[in-house]
Amino acid sequence: MLEQLLENILVFFYESTSSYGFSIVLLSFAVTLIMLPLYWIADSIQLRENERKAKMQPALKEINGVENKQEKYFYKKEIYRKNNYSPLYSLIGLIGLIIQIPFFLAAYYLLLDYTALDQVSFGPIENLFQPDKLISIKKFSLNLLPFIMTLINLVAGYLYVDKRNKSELIQLYFTAFVFLILLYNLSAALVLYWTMNNFFSIGKNWLFRNKLVFNNLRKIEIIIIDFSSKTYKNLSNNIFFKNLKNI
Repeated sequence: MLEQLLENILVFFYESTSSYGFSIVLLSFAVTLIMLPLYWIADSIQLRENERKAKMQPALKEINGVENKQEKYFYKKEIYRKNNYSPLYSLIGLIGLIIQIPFFLAAYYLLLDYTALDQVSFGPIENLFQPDKLISIKKFSLNLLPFIMTLINLVAGYLYVDKRNKSELIQLYFTAFVFLILLYNLSAALVLYWTMNNFFSIGKNWLFRNKLVFNNLRKIEIIIIDFSSKTYKNLSNNIFFKNLKNI
């Protein structure tokens, strides 16, 4: 069903542009738009988890000097309990990837055997149905697009991942190189789709982060008004203003 949906979108874009290459780029963009609500939920969950971890860090640092391993384990367990945290929550960073899997698999089965792409070129790519082989020296050939895909994937993740969280960084690097290995010898069309997906993720993450910044600035503005206004007492008794402070 999902594969059929992606095919219908691809055909629609092809009929509009007469280019399968641009149609694949637009297909990736369309899928990103469709998934924005899910991305927002995943991003919100991740941010809350990062805040919870940051809140626990001072207490966890205090027990670093405890030499008794069993005692240290129980102290750590108590800190987790008080913060309603489980070590399994470290896997929350994978939510963004997990929600993409159904769409990726649909695109995989669609583009891998989409014979209409055979002998169709796009820019320097001679055949979208085959690996790109953008670098060829005699009998040696190198597929360049998968490396571009991996680089964009790493940049997209590194810009927005919590650098203090080593598990998130490891997940980022591991996922990027797994996709490099999996897609290296597959059709240029599929790699192009996933490359653009990673590229659009940069813009998507930027929009989400700036929305959060806007909300924080609005809270700061309310605090400034709260402390500087000569009519503070009147404002503090105003129901509308009270609601603003709780946003």
